[in-house]
Amino acid sequence: MPVVPNTLTPAALRLAQLIKLSCGVFNEVYNPTQIRTGAKYLKRKLKGHVTGSYYTPNSFPSVYDLKKHFPKEIQHRFITNEDKYKLHMTLARKRRGKGKPKKKDGPPPEDPKSKKK
Repeated sequence: MPVVPNTLTPAALRLAQLIKLSCGVFNEVYNPTQIRTGAKYLKRKLKGHVTGSYYTPNSFPSVYDLKKHFPKEIQHRFITNEDKYKLHMTLARKRRGKGKPKKKDGPPPEDPKSKKK
């Protein structure tokens, strides 16, 4: 229940001042209305450097790094399992007739009904 300072008795008002002073001394957030502010989460230490140091540094190049740094003539040698699966699924869809449609050759035929007079 929110505490409204205007309706407090002198003893309760003195207690509210004490809580405010206590929050300043102990580096806490003073929240007399008891609304959610997220201060608990904002006060936490950041975990980025701790989680980053948990994993070992990966200096060994990945397949994607090799693809990026080597010329196109030898890129066909660097095929990942994801690439193989994608190619397999594309060929399976084409066999079932679910592949992309063929492009038409040349301009579309003229329709005599749609010509403007």
